[in-house]
Amino acid sequence: MILYFWFSLTEVSTPFLNYNWFLMKANFSKELWKKNGYVLLLTFGIRWIITVSSLPFLWWYYREHVQTGKIYDQVAPKFWWLVDGYLFFFALGVGGLLFLNTYWYYVLLRKAYNAVASKPKKS
Repeated sequence: MILYFWFSLTEVSTPFLNYNWFLMKANFSKELWKKNGYVLLLTFGIRWIITVSSLPFLWWYYREHVQTGKIYDQVAPKFWWLVDGYLFFFALGVGGLLFLNTYWYYVLLRKAYNAVASKPKKS
């Protein structure tokens, strides 16, 4: 239960991402767009740290319960295939989300760098 709460914190950056898109499309103040971008980078960075910091717990759980077979003690032998399927899809989901979130954070950082490094156009 704690792990699901921990992963639900990863959505804390979503409102800022949506607001950033709205500000960009509606051509609002650049200053407001930049300030929201900073908050977006901060919350997305915190979210990424939350995801990465949960990996040691997942590794411990795997070593303590899966490798030793303790996870099967709570389930009748005829349902062990369900446990295997759950573990497979959970590992696939965590690995996939970690990859995608790392990629998206890289994209956000690159866009932020380009926005800060670009020189203002002279009119």
